[in-house]
Amino acid sequence: MSSRDDKVTTAALALVGVAVAFVTVTWLRRPPSPPPMSDRDRLVSAYTSPTGFKPFTHMDRPPRESYVMLDVIPETDDALRFIHVQVILPSQYHGLMWTYAHYRVKCHEYVMQKLAESETVDGMFKSQFDEDFYRPWGGTFQNSGAYEACRYLKRI
Repeated sequence: MSSRDDKVTTAALALVGVAVAFVTVTWLRRPPSPPPMSDRDRLVSAYTSPTGFKPFTHMDRPPRESYVMLDVIPETDDALRFIHVQVILPSQYHGLMWTYAHYRVKCHEYVMQKLAESETVDGMFKSQFDEDFYRPWGGTFQNSGAYEACRYLKRI
């Protein structure tokens, strides 16, 4: 090989080295992509509290079932309303299941009333239940929701 060929080869290798360094630095500097949104997170984010309430899990039944408190709305005296979503992850018997529910609770009497229930947030606000007040049973999600909502507003 002639010295001209050596110079061309050296220049080409230097150019490739610069290109590789540029691509590597550019790739390392890019912001990380957000993690994929889980089904549970997607269902929780479908409801936005007008008061800025931050959702939290009020009952967890690992590995697949959880109940997330979406909002707690104070009413008169010791009454309040709460909205939550029940999320059941898929299994071999069924796909993803969820239910949004809206309840009213009288904290000192510890009775509650179902106001609405649906598979969508919009449907929940359109549906109207006309139930009497009742006492929630033992370890149910209604009992957990009522207790956590009353505790959140420091009514018990």
